[in-house]
Amino acid sequence: MPHTLPVPETMTVAEAAHTLGISERTTYSLIDAGRIPSLRISNRILVLRSVVRGILDQGRVPPEPVSDEVW
Repeated sequence: MPHTLPVPETMTVAEAAHTLGISERTTYSLIDAGRIPSLRISNRILVLRSVVRGILDQGRVPPEPVSDEVW
């Protein structure tokens, strides 16, 4: 039986950009504007997979900055 690794709960900005079909530059801009929530750990920026799934389900990035209450 093959061993499968669990899928991480976070994505890099590059992975999020690829999944959303937008450029890394646009993704960073949306993160900086607060429209895509992110986690900053040391010098890394990570995006929750659930956030990316939500954007894909809605078919758009939120037009306004997302509050911290989403977490």
